[in-house]
Amino acid sequence: MKVKHILSILGLLALASCRMSTPVDQPMVTTDQGSYSLGSDGGDITITVTSTVDWKASVFPGTSRDKVDDVSVFPTAGGPGQTVLTVHMGKNEDHNRSALISLNGDYTGVSAKVMQEGALGELIEEISVADFLDHPDDASIFFILSGKITKVAKSDTYSNFYINDGTGEIYIYGLYDGKNGPQFTDGWLDRMGVGVGWHITVGATRGSYKGTPEGMKTYPIEWSEPTDPMLSCAVPTVTAKAKDAEARFALEVLNLEEKWTVTPAETYDWVTLTTKEGTESGDIVLTLKENVSMMQRTATFTVASAGAESLKLTLTQEGNTDVEALTVTDFGAKPVSKEIFYELSGTVFQIIDGEQYSNFYLKDESGSVYVAGLYDGVGGTEIVDGYLDKQGIKVGDYLKIWARRADWGMPVAAGAVVKEHKSAEKTAKLEVDTKVLAATATVGSFDLVFTNMSGSWTVEADADYDWVEEYTAGGTDDGSLTVVVKQNTTTSARTATFTITVTGLAEPLRATLTQLAP
Repeated sequence: MKVKHILSILGLLALASCRMSTPVDQPMVTTDQGSYSLGSDGGDITITVTSTVDWKASVFPGTSRDKVDDVSVFPTAGGPGQTVLTVHMGKNEDHNRSALISLNGDYTGVSAKVMQEGALGELIEEISVADFLDHPDDASIFFILSGKITKVAKSDTYSNFYINDGTGEIYIYGLYDGKNGPQFTDGWLDRMGVGVGWHITVGATRGSYKGTPEGMKTYPIEWSEPTDPMLSCAVPTVTAKAKDAEARFALEVLNLEEKWTVTPAETYDWVTLTTKEGTESGDIVLTLKENVSMMQRTATFTVASAGAESLKLTLTQEGNTDVEALTVTDFGAKPVSKEIFYELSGTVFQIIDGEQYSNFYLKDESGSVYVAGLYDGVGGTEIVDGYLDKQGIKVGDYLKIWARRADWGMPVAAGAVVKEHKSAEKTAKLEVDTKVLAATATVGSFDLVFTNMSGSWTVEADADYDWVEEYTAGGTDDGSLTVVVKQNTTTSARTATFTITVTGLAEPLRATLTQLAP
């Protein structure tokens, strides 16, 4: 027992020793600090580099404006362990600048920034919004922008807004707590009471989001409350549903000298101004009629007050998507309309022009209707040339369309749009696949019928039947398999089977011919 215990312990120790390994240093290069400072007279600073690999040092400008021709490092390379790196910068009689000291080894690297004061101090260029928009993306330099806040978003969190200086408008993505601030200043606009109409000056870098220019890493410099009369609306474009009875615009006013008024661009029979004038901020309310048409409609309004820049409001009411499904006969009984669409479904039974206008007749169980072309969308103005041919729509296919009722001396489906298309089933089959002949009969025939397709077919007997004298070898499209046989003089009935292979069909057809006994 003791021997077994000793052997077990030795085995565990051996296993443990197999699993232990000598630690391997991971590739790593670090510096004792992330950033360093130097006066305008220049001089040297030292960086302690700790590394587990060989590395090389390079110098790059800290921003796209910085010049680093007189910046040098020694040594320019090192290896594992600690190395003291000396960075030399010459006298700086220009603006503040920075240099990036990049240390790179195999699969690892680090950068340290050296910031040097300049005799001329910090350079932050003040430019127009138009010039800012034209500038390429550059996260390394800041510009000063000034203008009026025209729109605000997320004022209680990121404080995003638009500013306009007369040369253009730019979106400011959030406010930070200072130049190169580490985080957004939550709710700055709300906390400071700054909003639309205020004049603001900010420092920002030029960035973009999905190709759209933005002011980024932005920090506030100064701001002032507006003194001029002002009209604003955070959402000047409103979309209403087809059945909405009301729409609203939230109007904000400042420093008005006279009341504001709302004027429609034209007379609209579907929208009524419930609120026509006022002196304070509040909702402009509009009463709407249901839009029974499938096409959307738009109304525009101007809000004006003496001394203030006028404000344009746009209301769009969506079209009605509750389309009534009708039979062809019921569709013909509807009044002519350029706005109301109906749903029709059936089969294409005659194509008048498939190459260009795509005029055709649609047929259901109640009758047929002429469809005058197919369009590129509900309310579309352009017929899609050759739609039937391009989509492979043929006689016999099922179509569901939306169309409005027109009249050309007969009911016509106009402005039609295809909502669903199903190709007609393509088949080839034997009308009867089993035939029985009397003992004295010598000819049997099987009719082959094609539907919505064409193709060739070949016939093979499934065995060598000595009583079958001949049969049709094949054909194209509709045809007949004719089998010529001898009279049956035997005492038993006999059967012959044939395989018919049709081009375009995955499975062959089978024909069975039985000849009775006398």
